[in-house]
Amino acid sequence: MVRGACVATAFVIALGQFAVAGANDLEICKSDSNDINAVAACSRFIAKGGSNNEDLYSAYYERGMKRRYNRQFDPAIDDFSKAIALTPNNLWAYVARGHAYAYKKDFARAFADQETAIRKQPNEVTYTGRAVDLIEAGEYDRAVADLNEALRINAKYFYGYFWRGEAYLKKGDFGKAEADYQTALGIRPEDQQAKDGLKNARARRAN
Repeated sequence: MVRGACVATAFVIALGQFAVAGANDLEICKSDSNDINAVAACSRFIAKGGSNNEDLYSAYYERGMKRRYNRQFDPAIDDFSKAIALTPNNLWAYVARGHAYAYKKDFARAFADQETAIRKQPNEVTYTGRAVDLIEAGEYDRAVADLNEALRINAKYFYGYFWRGEAYLKKGDFGKAEADYQTALGIRPEDQQAKDGLKNARARRAN
């Protein structure tokens, strides 16, 4: 009986260690890191089957984001598609997959995903998501229109101003770009991308 109890205790401890390892993998997977170790943690968690659909969705979504960051667009699209299959009403994977398609210059699929996200939840995030892909496609006026709508919904949305600044910069409207970057920095004073955008707009306006 003592030996049986020891075996049972060891089994419980092993299960506990397995659960902790799984939780740690998901935590690493959801970190800001985009390196190979974070991607591997996502893959380990997925291979174990996850604990529920929400966690498995997170693992696919996060691995997709990391792969997209590393310009592995096809594997990223596959991950976002699997995330969508798990939770089809969650708009984030549509937005993220749309960006991956846009980086591949597959704009028909990119806009289809962004429009799905807008239909599901028309808010500042989804309008900005489509605007980002419109900028990638060189459709700056349409991007500005989407960003105007995003800022109508939320006048304090940092990314609305930042990306509208980017659209104006690419259009050559440097004064409006400068104003939007300044407003963005009023919301997030330490954002380096907005600082760089403002510096660029001022330099090009001076020339």
